[in-house]
Amino acid sequence: MTKDILVGDELPDWVGAKEFYQKYDPKEVIGRGVSSVVRRCVHRHTGQELAVKIIEITAEKMTAEQLEEVKSATLKEIQVLNMVKGHSSIITLIDSYESTTFIFLVFDLMRRGELFDYLTEKVTLSEKETRSLMRALLEAVQYLHSRNIVHRDLKPENILLDDQGLLKLSDFGFSVQLPPGQKLRELCGTPGYLAPEILKCSMDETHPGYGQEVDLWACGVILYTLLAGSPPFWHRKQMLMLRMIMEGRYQFSSPDWDDRSDTVRDLVLILSVLACIRMYGRYRRLRPLTREVLARDPYSVRGIRRLIDGCAFRIYGHWVKKGEQQNRAALFQNTAKIMLLGLEELEA
Repeated sequence: MTKDILVGDELPDWVGAKEFYQKYDPKEVIGRGVSSVVRRCVHRHTGQELAVKIIEITAEKMTAEQLEEVKSATLKEIQVLNMVKGHSSIITLIDSYESTTFIFLVFDLMRRGELFDYLTEKVTLSEKETRSLMRALLEAVQYLHSRNIVHRDLKPENILLDDQGLLKLSDFGFSVQLPPGQKLRELCGTPGYLAPEILKCSMDETHPGYGQEVDLWACGVILYTLLAGSPPFWHRKQMLMLRMIMEGRYQFSSPDWDDRSDTVRDLVLILSVLACIRMYGRYRRLRPLTREVLARDPYSVRGIRRLIDGCAFRIYGHWVKKGEQQNRAALFQNTAKIMLLGLEELEA
């Protein structure tokens, strides 16, 4: 077993990781993250092929603050994964081990990889295939929400496919259990999939916060993208893309939507109209410009909006993305139950 086969360019902590290496034999790299690497691994006694996510928790490549964030997020992820274990459309955490330098998370091996890569290869998916994938995703999200869990980072990169093409939701690093009646305010996720509520929380201290609905916004992003093959809200300049999300500027352009059925158009249109009504209702409740109004919704004032855009990189610069091609967002917001009903219409 070579050094490269183990953990990138670093040797593992043999004392703390002894149990993992006695049980599993790590093989080639099948994925990489900022502070982690994913390898195929083999159960030494049964020969079963699995995947192990090896998360580095050393101070050599991270500040003390970053190190603590990675440790905390990983422990929370393990807790959530144990809570949702057993759902057919959610990745199963099989084992977990921790040493002083690495955390090992053993999962099912998803041979077909990320939905993001699959979509990149196919460009667009048929309505039938989209319906199947979205049903599985929405059922997984509904399951999470029934347990008061918000994922907060739904995107094709965090959706995996097995060798039969079945979907499993993964990467719960940003997920959190949210008690009923409470709201979140943290700025986290991937820019192209963020709901306006998350962006507004970062700009307005008086904003009431956000909840489970942000996951459904991301589901809408994914639904649109699978059907159109391109993002409805995208710009090479991230600040302009975020403005498009905040203002709800998008279109069903030709030829992307020319060959789509009336049923799927109706589903997308209904979700969009409901989201627009919600946004318009908030706009109507605004009062004449005062200190309080400015504090509550500074982005609604053109001059302030320009100032915000000019400084936006300070807020979003720390986010990690695979590349600009994943900057996808859409104007969809509803509940998992209603979206599932829409998919049932497609099946009829």
